[in-house]
Amino acid sequence: MKNIRMRNKTRERRAARARSRIRGTAQCPRLTIFKSNRYLYLQLIDDQKGHTIASASTRTPERKPSVADAINRLAHAVSDAAVKAAVLDRGYYKYHGIIKTVADTLRKKGVAI
Repeated sequence: MKNIRMRNKTRERRAARARSRIRGTAQCPRLTIFKSNRYLYLQLIDDQKGHTIASASTRTPERKPSVADAINRLAHAVSDAAVKAAVLDRGYYKYHGIIKTVADTLRKKGVAI
């Protein structure tokens, strides 16, 4: 089994490889996904200006976190920002499971990914 330092280096290299070809603009921002063991965080980032256009997460104090709620909140924020397309930044995660669900759901909401 790899030790933690080696695992983190491997993840950093994998994320850098995935992000090397991705750049977000105001018209087509970068959709970055981070998932912890408990929560899911989504952000639309404009890399040219270096700021976040919209964000959503399952970490809410009001009720039990739901992935569908976070995706819907992000979809509403995207429509408010008048964004029609985004570039998916999966980081070091494989494109399956919750990452694929997020992408497919946003496509159904009208965002071209």
